[in-house]
This record gives sequence, structure tokens and C-alpha cells, in this order.
Amino acid sequence: MRYFLLFALLLVFVFDAHAQVYKWVDQNGNVQYTDQPPPSGAARDEKELNIKSPPPPPSVDNQANVSETLDEKMQAFQKRRVSEQEAEVKQQAQAVEMNKRCVSAQGQLKIFRESPRLTFPDGQGGIVYADDEMRQKKIAEAQKNIAAYCQ
Repeated sequence: MRYFLLFALLLVFVFDAHAQVYKWVDQNGNVQYTDQPPPSGAARDEKELNIKSPPPPPSVDNQANVSETLDEKMQAFQKRRVSEQEAEVKQQAQAVEMNKRCVSAQGQLKIFRESPRLTFPDGQGGIVYADDEMRQKKIAEAQKNIAAYCQ
């Protein structure tokens, strides 16, 4: 109904302009375009231009085809919009996950650098104290994670 009303309004305001356009050069050498013939003695090169009128608007018979085309375009637009929104949500989720990993890696680096005695579970219910070699290995691993996740 909305498209029909819009189409009807367009038909009311559309009119054919059958005005003749003249191109001529005045005495000062300026090119003039007018809808009236040039004054006598003022024109050196007078040309009558044939300007074609725009094509007529679609008829009422084509209105169904036009509305179907508009509906198809609207559906395609909605699909693109939904896919763009889903991509944005996915990108935001990835950014949140990267931020969590970054914060975790920074915390591990701080622990490995500042703690005087590090202990790790040995997998059998006991603990193992970290020596300098293990500490440097964990610091390098944390720095590698920071480089990967904190950008």
C-alpha cells in the first residue's frame, strides 16, 4: 500500500517538459542557453538544440514487478545487515578473548620476574621449586604470549 501511494504521488508530480532550448553566442563571445530565441542582431551562431525528455515513469501494470524488486532488494539488504552484525559480534568476542589472554600473560610475567621462590606442581601431588633456568624459560614463554596477544 505504501508503494502504491508513493507511485501515485510520483504520477501527480511528473510532467513532460516540451520546452525548446536555444544555444547562441552573444556579441561579447559568451555562450548563452535560453528557452526563447535570441534577440535579432545579438546572435552570431544560433543553434536549436533537440533535448530529449526523460522516459515516462513505469505504468501501473509494472507496479507489481517494481514492488517485487523492491522487496527482493530489501531482503538482500537485511541479509547483508545481519551478516555484518554477526561479523562485528564475532570480532568483538575475539577482541575480548585476546584481551583476557594478554592480561593473563602479563600477570604470569610479573609473577616469574618478581617472585623469589616459584613452585610448580609435579603432577604426582608434590611441588617442585623452579631454578633459574626454568624461570628464564617461563619468562621467555610469557613474553612470547604477550607479543602474540597484546597488540
